[in-house]
Amino acid sequence: MIIGITGGIATGKSTVADILERRGFFRVDADKIYNDLLNNSYSMIAELEKRFQSHDKSVIMHKIETEKSALKDLNTITHKYVVEKIDGFVKSNIGKNIVIEAPVPVKRGFLDIVEFIIVTNCSRKTQIERILERKGIIKEKADIMMEFQLTAVQYAELGDYIINTDGMSSADLKKVIDLIHPLF
Repeated sequence: MIIGITGGIATGKSTVADILERRGFFRVDADKIYNDLLNNSYSMIAELEKRFQSHDKSVIMHKIETEKSALKDLNTITHKYVVEKIDGFVKSNIGKNIVIEAPVPVKRGFLDIVEFIIVTNCSRKTQIERILERKGIIKEKADIMMEFQLTAVQYAELGDYIINTDGMSSADLKKVIDLIHPLF
């Protein structure tokens, strides 16, 4: 079984993925793959440096904030590398239970390989509070980060199951996951 988890920043994707991982699922985290590639993929780094004159996240983020085409360019460059890693993992773990956590639900390498999608969401207020709890992030930066993601409605349209994580504890989430699929 391959499950996809997606949703906006700080909506609870990682918490749901943690629960499934503790229940024996192999976890694929698209953000972690991206960060690893950002440090180790000479091909991806070269493409980023050609387009953004850097592969530093803060430089790229500044470009995204100031240039309309920058986010599309970033996604065009990076998604193919992340998808290649996800594909490799899935192919080398055929028959195993896998959970893929991806904030950007790409068609190839996510939507086409998962059996169903869990979307996490919460109120904007909760998202901001959770983002601000993360080290070194200020409210203005949190607003910008959220601006470049899909809307809650766009995420919801992709989901087979939608979990609103407002006010939920891990124990609450475990109960909701049990309701979604008793095999978890």
